[in-house]
Amino acid sequence: PSPPRRLRSIWAVVPRRGRITGTVIDRTTSAPAPGIPVAVGEVVVTTDENGNYDRNGLPAGSYRVALQLPPSRGEPAQGPITIPLSAGATVIQHLAFRSLLATPEVQATAATPTTAPVPTVLPNTGGTDGAPTVIPGLLLVLAGAGLHLAGRQR
Repeated sequence: PSPPRRLRSIWAVVPRRGRITGTVIDRTTSAPAPGIPVAVGEVVVTTDENGNYDRNGLPAGSYRVALQLPPSRGEPAQGPITIPLSAGATVIQHLAFRSLLATPEVQATAATPTTAPVPTVLPNTGGTDGAPTVIPGLLLVLAGAGLHLAGRQR
C-alpha cells in the first residue's frame, strides 16, 4: 500500500495579499485632509474624514503611490513614491501637500495710540489714617502675649 497523501494547507496555496495605507496631511494647516484622491497603483482611492487612505488585497509587487490633487486644492509636498510590497505585508506611507488657503485682503491702518488719564487722587481702600484697624490688632497681640506669659508662670 502507498503512504497516505498529505494535504497541503490552504494558506500555502492561496497567495497572501498586502496592504498600502497612510494619512494625507495638509502642511498649511498641519491637519489630516479628507477627500483627497490618492493613486495606489492603477486605482485611485479617496481619503476618509480622518485623512486616511487604504488599499488592501494587493498581490506582492511594486506600487506607485501619488496624490492626485486638482490645482485648486494645492500642491503635493512630494512626487510619486514607488513602494515594494511583499506578500502579506502592510506598508504605511504618509503623504503631504500644501493647500492654497484663501487669504482675505487686510487693509493696514496705522493705529493711533491712546493714553489713559492719570488719576489725580488715589482711591481710599481702608481706614482714614490706618489707626482704627491697627489699634485693635495691636491689642489682640498684647493680650495673646499676656496669656502666654501667664500660662508659663504656673
